[in-house]
Amino acid sequence: MPLWKRRADPQPVVIAGNSHISSFGVPAKAASGAIERVPIEGEPGFIGLTGPSPRQRSYWDELIRMARRQPVALLWAGNQHNARFMLPPGPPFDFFCSARPDLGVDPAVRLLPESALRAVFQPSLEGLTWLVGELAKVSPLPPVIVGTPPPKQDNEAIRAMLAREQAFVDIARQLGTDLASVRMSAPTLRLKLWCVLQQQMAQVALEKNVPFCAVPDELVTPEGFLRPEFWVRDATHANLKYGRIMLRAIERHLG
Repeated sequence: MPLWKRRADPQPVVIAGNSHISSFGVPAKAASGAIERVPIEGEPGFIGLTGPSPRQRSYWDELIRMARRQPVALLWAGNQHNARFMLPPGPPFDFFCSARPDLGVDPAVRLLPESALRAVFQPSLEGLTWLVGELAKVSPLPPVIVGTPPPKQDNEAIRAMLAREQAFVDIARQLGTDLASVRMSAPTLRLKLWCVLQQQMAQVALEKNVPFCAVPDELVTPEGFLRPEFWVRDATHANLKYGRIMLRAIERHLG
């Protein structure tokens, strides 16, 4: 039995964060616009925390209050590589990813240093560093930073789903085109960018001395992409089957 369940007064683990909580059966956005605790069907050991989107400081303050009695599993952002680079505004580029040297580089496009991509993502992780520090001060167990889903590989399938997400419709419009013809980045580039982002979140976990729950191998293809059976019908998120497997991984990181 996990350590958190053996406590004298075990409380459910709080699943909280941004849109990827949806794969756990927690609405990414509360219909009421209020901060709400949401039961997770079939998982009495977990509870979700939803609220207004984008998240406000009041949401994180409520999570900190809950953490005084309950363990926390936190999904922070996770779509930075898609939001910035799914529909890239400039000419094609590539980089050598130290975490995946097997992926190589495309010599036909501009090559950037990995450090430049890390610098792009770093500001989006400053809030994570602060929040994990606050949670660690009050939580009965160290909060778990949870890895976020890897990218999907099939660009044409993704293109057909982009219209479901207003953010990508807006990006295409800003680029002066539409979703049917806009240039998409190479799947391998997005995979490398995702790897960098996961490394940066794992580094925050290391610095704060808390666990990082990486995405298990069973959820990804041999190349490292999200397996199609775990897709939902949008460009970036995973389904409930994915979330159930991640819950078991979170349990392992809670001891």
